[in-house]
Amino acid sequence: IATEHLLSSGHRDIAVLVDHDRWTTGFERIAGWRDAFTRAGLTPPEDLCVKLGDTREDIETALRTVVPRLVQQGVTAIFAANSQVAQLLYTALQDQGLSAPDDISLVAYDDANWTEMVRPAISVITQHVDMLGQTAADQLIGMIEAPKADAPSVGAPVSRFLVQPTLVERDSVRAITPDGSA
Repeated sequence: IATEHLLSSGHRDIAVLVDHDRWTTGFERIAGWRDAFTRAGLTPPEDLCVKLGDTREDIETALRTVVPRLVQQGVTAIFAANSQVAQLLYTALQDQGLSAPDDISLVAYDDANWTEMVRPAISVITQHVDMLGQTAADQLIGMIEAPKADAPSVGAPVSRFLVQPTLVERDSVRAITPDGSA
């Protein structure tokens, strides 16, 4: 969703920044970034898929060299795959005299409180954590209240529910024309 939004805003040089891809979240968000390029008939720029590290310190250290490299490569937009990466990226951009969306467009995953508090406010993908929690609670209550004969047994199929994430457009993405101008 984030990459599709950036592509529809005219960006083609879009980096994805993740802490790591050993967990489903990082792995799937990279896959989504790739899929958006493919669906748009474009080749995903694999050199713009950046894994920053496991810890906050690793991410901060990596961003000091990654941000200037991305700018030098002509990246016009970044998808930060989680709220910690987004927050540290936002700070790194400021530390290097850069801002969103003037110098680089930014979309973050997770609608953390800080994304609305900064100016310009950050466009995000929201996971609807309230609906996730409500769905989980409803399922648990249903299992507790179910007659013992209806209760799932070990090895029973797992129920899966999808709460579709959505884009919350704010002010951190600027549209560009095919020649790269605003």
